[in-house]
Amino acid sequence: MYKLIVSDLDGTLVDKNKNVSEYTKKIVTLLKERGIEFIIATGRSYKGAKHIYDTLELNGEIVCNNGTTIYNNKGELIFQRTLDSNIVNEVFKKSLEEDCVFFATYGTQVYIGEGTIDK
Repeated sequence: MYKLIVSDLDGTLVDKNKNVSEYTKKIVTLLKERGIEFIIATGRSYKGAKHIYDTLELNGEIVCNNGTTIYNNKGELIFQRTLDSNIVNEVFKKSLEEDCVFFATYGTQVYIGEGTIDK
């Protein structure tokens, strides 16, 4: 018997319009009634996942930022694994040199940078 189900959000629990269907709500409720813990894991930040968490009336952890952060049911950070800031700075510098967009998250913060370097 299953004791835990972990599900992604985008394209799994929510549709292309970021909505949770009534069918999905019904299935998640049924699983919880049967004693199966249901948690979400996503590349989104906590703020980006919280609405879906609340919509599904979940009470477990939320795995966010592609597994680098985990929050408990009170929204408290209980796990975080991040890159050393020196590595992040080097990646950011390289992205500017290569005319790439830099996108990173740290907790509930999102960092986006882009630059154009004349070559």
